[in-house]
Amino acid sequence: MSSKQAIFEFGGKAAVLLGWASLLTIFATLGALSFVHGESGFPSAFAFFTMFFSVIFGLLLLSKSDVVITDYGIARMLWGWKWKEFRWENVDRVAEFPVSNGQSKYVWALNLFPRTKSGIRFTPSGKMFFTLTMRNPSELIDQLNHFISVHHIGLTVRTTPLAAAEAADRLSI
Repeated sequence: MSSKQAIFEFGGKAAVLLGWASLLTIFATLGALSFVHGESGFPSAFAFFTMFFSVIFGLLLLSKSDVVITDYGIARMLWGWKWKEFRWENVDRVAEFPVSNGQSKYVWALNLFPRTKSGIRFTPSGKMFFTLTMRNPSELIDQLNHFISVHHIGLTVRTTPLAAAEAADRLSI
């Protein structure tokens, strides 16, 4: 039995990789220079900052991963690697809420909470999170509304007066 697949892409992956590579190049250059000049404290600081910023850029890159919706479930995918996936039967609740985009406007975000949490997860709740800043968010909203209805998934919506005034596409309650 085949399943239709819709991929909703987020932009900015190349910029995140370029920023990560640039920062690592700067750290490597500074580390090499300090090693050549015999400074003993910098290599450990170099290792710490390299690991710290690698985690930050890694999480930022995962936040740019695509959302994939099929008849069977929803997933986050980065260059063909599905790093998080929920079957529709395992989605307990969808929460929609506004988040500031830092420019006095709001962007809508979604949390999908599983009924059964996986063994490996980034958050205690095991949720899947994404903002509606991908290409073609209207189609994603339409598909989510369909699967929320078909699978009787709970939906909660939080808003603010300013965010409600800016809402274009919304999940249906």
